[in-house]
Amino acid sequence: MSAIKILKDNSNGKENTFIGILHEENKIDIPSFLTLFDAILEIVNNNLSNREVDRVIVKIHSFILNSIVNHLDKNDLFKISNYNTSISRNILERLNVIVESYFNGKKVQEEIFSDKLRSIKK
Repeated sequence: MSAIKILKDNSNGKENTFIGILHEENKIDIPSFLTLFDAILEIVNNNLSNREVDRVIVKIHSFILNSIVNHLDKNDLFKISNYNTSISRNILERLNVIVESYFNGKKVQEEIFSDKLRSIKK
């Protein structure tokens, strides 16, 4: 599956995507996050940017951030059933670096991240 398709499917909350699972099942699914991350990494490192990709990346980034903020808000009913602070920090670190790199036109070496997320089984 192409990186652009993975991005668009996540943006639309399709079933079995990271965004789809987060939205419909209220849980963080590491394998689907890594699929999304790898797609963005491919787009960044191959300079596949355009206005449509810009819009989709911003939408995904915003949805993930809002989901975590809503989970942490005691007055919000949205809760992530398997929320883990350490995993969320790793997700946000990867997400923030990759989004900043995308908009700055800089390549990203995955080695800069801890391998904690890749070592977690589904």
